[in-house]
Amino acid sequence: MPFALRYLGHRPDASLSYFTGASVTLTVGDTFVIPASGLTLGRTAGCDVRVASSQVARRHLVVSEREGAVWVEDLGTPNGTLVEGRRVTTARVDEGAVVTIAGGFDWRVVRVP
Repeated sequence: MPFALRYLGHRPDASLSYFTGASVTLTVGDTFVIPASGLTLGRTAGCDVRVASSQVARRHLVVSEREGAVWVEDLGTPNGTLVEGRRVTTARVDEGAVVTIAGGFDWRVVRVP
């Protein structure tokens, strides 16, 4: 079964200052399968998953699957990436773990049929 990221929502203190013209809606429960090429999260239209917040970097995070595991790589962002509350640059992530970007947007690593 492939891995995916499931959106858990934003934290109450997350910055929701969107950019003019950005019409991006993430709904709690949205699930994004991690393709072989990896899944890029960020605020620009070129990302696979767009999070339209000024706290999220243009290209914030790449999530990939290799060697049967999920890996996250923060792309040098000022607001960082957390795995289970611990700031990481690159990390192996277990199924069920929570990944937080920019301190306010939470995702869970899940398997999908």
